[in-house]
Parts: sequence; C-alpha cells; structure tokens
Amino acid sequence: MTFSHGTVVPFFDTTSRYIGGLLGAYELMQDAIMLEKATDLGNLLAQAFESPSGIPYSSLNFISGVATTTARTEGSLLGEIGGVQMEFRRLAQVTGKRLFLEKSQQIIDMLDQSTTKIPGLYPQYIDPDSGEFKSQIISLEKKGHRFYETLLKQYLFSVNTLEQYRTMYEQSVDSIQKHLIYRDSQKRTFLTSLDEDGKMTQTMNHEACAVPGMLALGAHSLERPGDLSLAKELMQTCIDMTAATSTGLPPSRIAWANKHQYDALTSSRKNEIRNHGFYVLEKDYQLWSGKSEPE
Repeated sequence: MTFSHGTVVPFFDTTSRYIGGLLGAYELMQDAIMLEKATDLGNLLAQAFESPSGIPYSSLNFISGVATTTARTEGSLLGEIGGVQMEFRRLAQVTGKRLFLEKSQQIIDMLDQSTTKIPGLYPQYIDPDSGEFKSQIISLEKKGHRFYETLLKQYLFSVNTLEQYRTMYEQSVDSIQKHLIYRDSQKRTFLTSLDEDGKMTQTMNHEACAVPGMLALGAHSLERPGDLSLAKELMQTCIDMTAATSTGLPPSRIAWANKHQYDALTSSRKNEIRNHGFYVLEKDYQLWSGKSEPE
C-alpha cells in the first residue's frame, strides 16, 4: 500500500476512514505495518495544516503537496477540522510524534478562545487563510455534529482527564438545547439550524439523527439525565421521518411551518403536516463518485 499516487483527496474523510481504520487495525492486530502506513498517511495529511492560520484546508493533492479549499465549500467546515482530533492524538501517542497532536489540538484551542454570538455554538465555515469565521450560520449539518461529538469522545478517550473538552461539550449541548431545538404544539421535537441573522431555518436534515446517540452517550457518561430525554425525543422524530416515505427510508430534509406559512403551502404539504407534523422538503440522495459533480 502506497500513497504516492492519486489525485486530490478530502482531508477529513481520509483522516477519519484511513488513518482511523489503520489505527483500529493496529490496535486489534498489533501489526507494525498498520502503524507504519498510518504514520505515512499522517505525514502526508499534516501538509493540509500548512495554512497561515494553522486551520487545515479541506483537500490535499498527494503528488504536489498542495492543500486547498474545495470549490463546493465556502471554507473549511467546522465538522471536518474539529472531527479529526481522535485520530491525530492517538497517532501521536503510538508513534511518539507530538506534531500530530499539536497540529490538531491548535484547532480546538483556537475555537475555545474564539468569541461567538452564542457560547458553545460555532459558525459552519472557517477561512483557513485568515482563521476567521466566514459566516454566522450555526448548524450541526454538513458534518457539524462530528465536531461536537468529538469533544465528548476526546474527553472519554482521555479517561476523563481533558477537562477542556468536557467544558466545551457541555457548553455546546446546553446552547443546542436552548437555541437549536424546536417543539411544536404537539410536543414533537426538531433539531434545526440558525441562518445568518440568527433565525431558525425551520428545517431538519437526516444528519440530525446522529445527534441522539451523542446525547445518550453524554447523558450516561457525564451524568446529564436531561440530555437522554432530548435524545429520546429527537429519535422519535427520526423514526417518524421513516414513516413519511413509501420506502421507509428517511427523507434527507423535512420542514415545518407556522400558521402564516401553513396557509401558503400546497394541499399535499398541508396533508403531510396533518399526518406527520412536518412535510418532506428533500427526499433525493446523490451518489458521489469522487468526480467534480455528484451523479
């Protein structure tokens, strides 16, 4: 296995799936070749951090070593730069190379020290050149939930010693409950996002269904029983999403409406709201082949 050829690779997915996979295989098999390949790959991916701010770019060309932000994004995604700390910290531990730890930890330190409109909730995009947030959209979509769950996992992985991660996680979850949770008149619970003006978008996509697991783990590990109640409520909404399609596959996005908006909806969407409490906004999934455009 070599990494000397190929085209542009995504920084986050390559870290999570390949370094994570190789490290997992090493832990199970204690086969030195797994660690060797994980180290080789880590050395290559470390080039993505070579931005003026230290925030990694979203993609990397293994041949040229040039890292860039992909045309499909407005910067580096919060969930991608804040979702790789587990892999790089463990790689540093088993190799003794602190570089891996230092590069990934500086992201958490930067976010921890940043000033945001809502404590614990971070905008979706960050400019790797300036280190500044590129928007004020707050969302757990576009892998955003991976950042917040990494805070919890890192604390637990450290055998409850990295207090920075616990503090950040608990502050984030408290703000999620206060600012991103919507309950309708029938007590249905939704996880939404905030737009540039800080207003709820009144939509929820399928990535929200990864959040109940995070909340349940945190509730059990950190003795936060209220988080388990929220996890159950959100999971029920996710179950209801599967009932809204003829295939039983959940739609990619649902939406709801206040009274004024309801009056302007089509009769079919009004019927969906009467049956489910929401209507399907997007139900098509795209196959991504690695080409410039989805198929």
